[in-house]
Amino acid sequence: GLPDVPEWPELERLKLEKEALDFYISSHPLAQFDEQLKRYRTHDASQIGQLNPGTEVRVGGMVTELIPKVVTKGRNQGNRWAIVRAEDFSGSVKCILWSDQYARFRDAVKADAILLFEGKVEWREGSTEPDLIVDKVLSLDQAKADLTKELVIRIPYGEDDDTLGKIDRLRVLLPQAKGNTPVWLVVRDGGGRLARLKLPADYWVNPSALRMDELDRCLGPGCALFNGR
Repeated sequence: GLPDVPEWPELERLKLEKEALDFYISSHPLAQFDEQLKRYRTHDASQIGQLNPGTEVRVGGMVTELIPKVVTKGRNQGNRWAIVRAEDFSGSVKCILWSDQYARFRDAVKADAILLFEGKVEWREGSTEPDLIVDKVLSLDQAKADLTKELVIRIPYGEDDDTLGKIDRLRVLLPQAKGNTPVWLVVRDGGGRLARLKLPADYWVNPSALRMDELDRCLGPGCALFNGR
């Protein structure tokens, strides 16, 4: 027979489970987009069930289920519509795309696509979860372009800091993504005061073309942030 092996102590088991879960989350295809989705969504999936009917929301996640349907009665008979489930790390939302929206966004709404869904919350009688009646579907690139009001860049200041070098690198980086989104520079001076400067239009950017990873490398992670509308 098999030898008797003592059970792992509970803590050891939990530690291994956590490592497995951390690996799963970090390697999940959604993980690399979650920070961007947070920037543009108004609610996460777990909050939708607490909202009143008619509340306008924008949720973001991965399409984990797509069920095409056909209208069987009435004057719209034969029109296609769809039930889509969008999942983030907090849960999932049942999204309804009626015929007009499904015709408009059908090419974007594919299994495993990372998308933002805008619409109104609706509760059907007897249902345990709400429907999100979708008006608009956005890719992350579209969200960057449509929902970004400004780019704010913070330059940390210190005696040993390469402040001028960073500004020089910005002068090279920003025009490579030229566009119509205003850019603000926030610089802390030696006395600790903050100066907020609007850069000339030559340095304004197209958010979809801007390499945020390059900015993070140049300035340090999190120093450049888009502000939404």
